[in-house]
Amino acid sequence: MNKLKTIIFLSFRSILRHKRRTFLTSSAIAGGLALTLFFISIVDGFLNKLIDDVIKMDSGHIVLEHPEYNDDPSIDFTINATPELIKNIYQKADGNIKALNLLVKGQGLLRTGYNSVGVSIYGIDRNYTIKNSDLAKNITKGDYLQDRDENKIVISEKLAKKLKIKVKKKTVLSSNNKAGTTSEDLFKIKGIFNTGSNTNDNMVHIPIDYARKFYDLNSHEVTTFGIVLRDPKKSKELITYLKQITNPKEVKVMTFEEDMPHVISYIKMERGGTIVYMSVLIFLVLFTILNTVLMSILEREKEFSTLLAIGTSYNLLKIQILFEGIIICGLGCLFGTIIAYIIYFFSKSGIDLTSLYPSEQTDVIGYNIDMFVIPILDKDTSINIIFWVFISSLMMSILPMGRINKVKLTRRG
Repeated sequence: MNKLKTIIFLSFRSILRHKRRTFLTSSAIAGGLALTLFFISIVDGFLNKLIDDVIKMDSGHIVLEHPEYNDDPSIDFTINATPELIKNIYQKADGNIKALNLLVKGQGLLRTGYNSVGVSIYGIDRNYTIKNSDLAKNITKGDYLQDRDENKIVISEKLAKKLKIKVKKKTVLSSNNKAGTTSEDLFKIKGIFNTGSNTNDNMVHIPIDYARKFYDLNSHEVTTFGIVLRDPKKSKELITYLKQITNPKEVKVMTFEEDMPHVISYIKMERGGTIVYMSVLIFLVLFTILNTVLMSILEREKEFSTLLAIGTSYNLLKIQILFEGIIICGLGCLFGTIIAYIIYFFSKSGIDLTSLYPSEQTDVIGYNIDMFVIPILDKDTSINIIFWVFISSLMMSILPMGRINKVKLTRRG
């Protein structure tokens, strides 16, 4: 027991005696860990914003659609968002509803005397879009839709150029309605937008009530019924309730992940890529640790020989190296965590990444994302990263232990 205490004491003395080596090794660990945590917080912040923007624009944390709509997004497959259903949802959610995203989506043809272009038609709830969609905030000419607008339409700058049309001019919109006949009407251009997304270039907005009339739907029919929650973690109970009160042959209740699998695939790919990049960084740091510990053992052979001469076993010497590794790795992880959280604290107001991109917004898998990102440093993710960095660093400090067995009491020759 006394020998063990002596070995632990010698571990501390060795670390204090070689301050530069201890500082450099701990700094390498701290720098690698801090950079990893901060970079992951940026990526998580970006991906969280992507999810939030997709939900606000095109979906919800919970989505209700016709069972066949996902496979065949046609105006033929609609559901009824009745006042009774909406009332029940609000009552069951108990204040967790942030907004309801009601959409009537279809495909059609927009034409003028000069040209015709295929478009995605979005019948939108104006009040929801004004509060939640970036599209309404990117009107460059004219105005966005108003509550009482009927034959009014909002189009992109690209469409306006193709059709050679301006605000307050008229255009013809045609599509197939639910009855299977051609629906055609004259619309006046209310506004022109530019979001910077190629996907949005072929999108047009019309009021949802007029979209229902245009597609020959009843006053409650929608193609997509998105429920945006204040706290998405509490969605499970509401999903269970919705499945109980709806007919599965008429309504499919889905989570965001089920409704938008392509978005989830992109997120998994991004996170996987981030893990690979950060693993390479940590790998380089680990080799620095391995080299430092190995040199530490080689230059202390005389010290170890003396300890062996007074009766210290090889195992106790290995324990000394182990304790040195634990202390150095512990210090590196501690200071790395502190540095990461200090950087995170000062960047919580957001980081502007627009300088890395040609415009303020960029097109990500068809969705226009603002490049002003608020980092997110998740507690569980942080703990996992810190744990594995510590274990990996410690393993690298243990690997050279085999060299201890080659230390002899006397020198040759």
